[in-house]
Amino acid sequence: MLIDLKVGQNFTAVVLIDKIVKKTASNNKTYVDLVVKDRSAVINGKIWNGDQVDTDLFQPGKVAKIGGKVDEYNGKMQIIVESMKLIESPDKEVIEALYASAPMDAAEMYEQIYTAAAKIEIEALREIVCGILADYKERLLIFPGAKQMHHAYRSGLLYHTHTILRHAKAVVDIYPYLNKDLLYAAVILHDIGKLEEIALNEYGIPVEYSQEGKLLGHIIQGICMIDKKAQQLQLEKSEATMALKHCLLSHHYFAEYGSPKMPMIAEAEVLYYLDVMDARMFQMEEALSLVQNGEFTQRIYALENRSLYKFGEEK
Repeated sequence: MLIDLKVGQNFTAVVLIDKIVKKTASNNKTYVDLVVKDRSAVINGKIWNGDQVDTDLFQPGKVAKIGGKVDEYNGKMQIIVESMKLIESPDKEVIEALYASAPMDAAEMYEQIYTAAAKIEIEALREIVCGILADYKERLLIFPGAKQMHHAYRSGLLYHTHTILRHAKAVVDIYPYLNKDLLYAAVILHDIGKLEEIALNEYGIPVEYSQEGKLLGHIIQGICMIDKKAQQLQLEKSEATMALKHCLLSHHYFAEYGSPKMPMIAEAEVLYYLDVMDARMFQMEEALSLVQNGEFTQRIYALENRSLYKFGEEK
């Protein structure tokens, strides 16, 4: 596994190609800049004899067996790839070694989320949420929560949604004035647009953002999905439908993060904090799992480039 690599060693590994680009060095020689990953880690690499690499063959999303040396550059580990062979038909065992899955069964998570949606008392919200869940069931069972950031593994979107829904149930017990129907509906659908934002390869692994994903983003795509379902059900004029769309529209809070409106509904405010908390806790857990008690993690770009300290006082 990539996580086991040490600077200075030779290695062979089966990896998923995440990025691969030919570039020209200052000496006018061609080299390849690439990023590869498996379920344990993501690592940058170089291929110095770039003219010998067919980037039409070795594309992002493809599986390859690589070999070379582990190096260090600017304080970070990288690999120097000296051999690379395409694996054209990787079996299930290989894919599972390359791409992690959520820690809960996907069918079980879907069933629990759908059951919660079916109990929503506001008819417009119940019909829209249950309808969308039913329409996209097969994709939801496998879809990641992101391409690279939080919950970027099989069934990650369901797991992220399932976790936030559990938080939401606790929050409405503490703040009973919240409308639990609206909050639950918003939680369940807040990232539904990612189904249209991210393109998966034939192995169900995210490789790039769709054209619509790049131009619109999952917030707008999610609202379009709600609009489409609401029109089918003749619920587009419902105030509950509008409130639900506002929750999605504002759940990134700031315009620079994709939300043109800040939350103007209490349930939308709660959704933002539940969403960002789960994303950050995921990133923290992932980084802290790589160090021992009393050590610091590497700086984490998504967490304001902070380095975290792992506390674990001996008992």
